[in-house]
Amino acid sequence: MKSRIYESEKVKNKKRGFGEHVEYYPFYVKDKITGDMKKALITQHELNKCLKRGKKQPEDLENFDSWLEYFD
Repeated sequence: MKSRIYESEKVKNKKRGFGEHVEYYPFYVKDKITGDMKKALITQHELNKCLKRGKKQPEDLENFDSWLEYFD
C-alpha cells in the first residue's frame, strides 16, 4: 500500500458556498480498472474519522507499515 495524505498540503476552498468547508486535504485515487488517477478532497472531519478507524482496527493495517520505509 502506497497511500498518504499530508496534513501540510491543505488547499483552500476557492469557491466556497454556504455550509461548505474552508479547506480540504487533496489526494489521488487510482482507478482499479482503467488505472486513471482521479483527484479527490477530504475534510478534516473525514480525516479524523479515518484516523479513528485505523486506530480501532489495527489488524487491518498489519502489512501497511512495512511499505512506509520505501517512501520516506
